[in-house]
Amino acid sequence: MRGSAALIVSVLLAGLVTDTRAGSESCQARMFSQSSVVCECNATHCDSVGRVTLPAVGHYLSFLSSEAGSRLHREQGQVQRNSTGTALRITLVPEQKYQHIKGFGGAMTDSAAINILSLSAGAQDQLLRQYFSPEGIEYNVVRVPMASCDFSTRLYTYADSPGDYGLLNFSLAEEDTHMKIPLLHRAQALSARPLSLFASAWTAPLLAEDEWSTYWQGLTQRPARGQRVQDLGSVLHQVPGGI
Repeated sequence: MRGSAALIVSVLLAGLVTDTRAGSESCQARMFSQSSVVCECNATHCDSVGRVTLPAVGHYLSFLSSEAGSRLHREQGQVQRNSTGTALRITLVPEQKYQHIKGFGGAMTDSAAINILSLSAGAQDQLLRQYFSPEGIEYNVVRVPMASCDFSTRLYTYADSPGDYGLLNFSLAEEDTHMKIPLLHRAQALSARPLSLFASAWTAPLLAEDEWSTYWQGLTQRPARGQRVQDLGSVLHQVPGGI
């Protein structure tokens, strides 16, 4: 207890529980490896929690994923303030707040864009809708790599011209203009609120340090397996400040 000024509400999530999937789509279960289940999504069907609104006072919604195979199984129940049965007890302290959560999301890397665009048009729409729309899980934060990263098919930066310290040749890459940016526009069109983009740099431009050329060359070489660890260690030793 935290004193009379503190409002502590103890509730027991017990009582009447009903299965409700209004506006949602059920999971088409598919075995993945020997002990896991995934929900199959295609151009015509994708599992969805549907639009989620706050339940009436005194009621709650729960979404259960379990080892037994449940995937976001939705149920609605009535909150009971007192119970003698076995139940989950949650204590709420409304006036005690911690950090502000900006949101939840994922990364739009080159490989993510390539994989999304490899799907049919219908499957692309289903996937983006389930991630960003109110019918899905509503991602609202997206990390976007600045130039290439370890999930790219090639190595590039936005200033690859040697000696171009004035950045006269600075430009986005085709991975940005043809893949990631169009997908981000589509995601924003599906979202009910503005997306927050977090740009992250995987490396400095090649012109920043002469030694970077050695670093890039070392990572793109494919030596025999027995030499890879030794050669990579030698390359990283030459990178200013390490990585």
